[in-house]
Amino acid sequence: MIDLTNFEKLVDPLGKIYYKMKKDKPSKHCLITLSDPNFTEKSDGYFKYTHAQFVKYANKYDLDYIIMISGINEISVSDIVQNKFRLGYFFEYYERIFFADADVYIRDNARNLFDVVPEDKFGIFFESEVMAVNDTIDGYYRRWLNENKQLLESRYNIKISDVDKESYNTGIMIIPKKYRNVVSPPDIDLRGALGDQEELTFIIQLNKTEMFSLDRKFAGSCLYFHDESKKFVDILLGAEMIHFMSHIYMKKKERIRLFLEAEKNIIPPKQIIFSRLKRDYPPDLRDIILEYRCDKLSFRNGKREGSNITGLAELIEYINRGNRMVEIGPYVGEATELFAKRFNEVNSVGFANGDASEQRYEQYFDDRVSKYPNIKKIKEWPDKACNLFENESLDFVYIAGRTDYDWVKNNIELWFDKVKKGGYIGGFNYLRGVYPNVIKAIIEKFGNIDVLFDDGSWLVKKENQIITKSLMEIC
Repeated sequence: MIDLTNFEKLVDPLGKIYYKMKKDKPSKHCLITLSDPNFTEKSDGYFKYTHAQFVKYANKYDLDYIIMISGINEISVSDIVQNKFRLGYFFEYYERIFFADADVYIRDNARNLFDVVPEDKFGIFFESEVMAVNDTIDGYYRRWLNENKQLLESRYNIKISDVDKESYNTGIMIIPKKYRNVVSPPDIDLRGALGDQEELTFIIQLNKTEMFSLDRKFAGSCLYFHDESKKFVDILLGAEMIHFMSHIYMKKKERIRLFLEAEKNIIPPKQIIFSRLKRDYPPDLRDIILEYRCDKLSFRNGKREGSNITGLAELIEYINRGNRMVEIGPYVGEATELFAKRFNEVNSVGFANGDASEQRYEQYFDDRVSKYPNIKKIKEWPDKACNLFENESLDFVYIAGRTDYDWVKNNIELWFDKVKKGGYIGGFNYLRGVYPNVIKAIIEKFGNIDVLFDDGSWLVKKENQIITKSLMEIC
């Protein structure tokens, strides 16, 4: 349960409940979030963790802290935008307000945003900057404006052509008192609100608000589902605030707990390389990237829709060329196909289990790679397959397939000696989707990685490392 013993229960002029943390001396700055009436029962949900960080942050920087309560049990998009327009009321007491969605996790290293954002500016994250990196040329907000053109023009008596097309994320905002009208209830009926991000962005722009662009470190994302590949990189780059802890993906398999465990223990890599726009890749890699990078997260016809292989393309570009490599756990052959473009010989080790699901993946794999004579399938467990290769005979080994600790650790032990000095060993899921066991195995063996790519792939260059061995069976 959320402990509210140090909070007083109050009611705003709109008749809505809010809780205010008790303090001896009021502050001129306030941190405000929004939850639904059942938030105290969500002991296993994200708010248990984010609320605790809100309290720490408020105490650290001597801020007041308020939890606005929505009027319904489950907050809808429409309800979120209506409640964000309650913020204007609190300027009766405060000069500036820091609003954070309830699913924003404020890390212990977070700076005081009231010191970061100039006093007279409206601080917010310019989401369209990320959209551009994500190769969404027109942008979601631009499409939203066009799709709702008639409704918006009639509701606000304006022309969409006069509106800025910049898109903001309204989950983190630093609002000065001079812009209280932007977050006060408008004179129109908002029960048909179109969406908190879009409509509030729209109103900010209508008011000619002077903006301050928050750094990505203050708007990190554990699961930015428009930009899935970046969901772990924010931590490694020192993100101070991490958004979307409420995303459905975080509710599975204790991922919130695993996420927090990982973010507290992560060792930043020596180098991080981000993906380019798809069109900027060399033609031999670009055609494959264009085929497999989609928007929806699903599995269909042997292709993971939404899988981001641009990070893997960056890894291949980094190594550039190689003679002979081994891929462990080829799945349906997406990575294998990219490897085949730059390596003279690609040995794919996998499909030894032989169950119905794996047979289906194997068929997809066979269909995809059949046109590449330089790909060789080795249907064995890794501890058997490694005996087919001499020590220091490989330019590169890529460990995929599974994310459990023993699998990663043992495969590093099995294959490291097979790599030439100056070659590379690497793998996937270095915190992608939050896999602390992958990180633990890699850090134990290498202390750190040399390069991290934004699909979660990692590389270590073989130099003079000594890998201790404590092999267990890995089938």
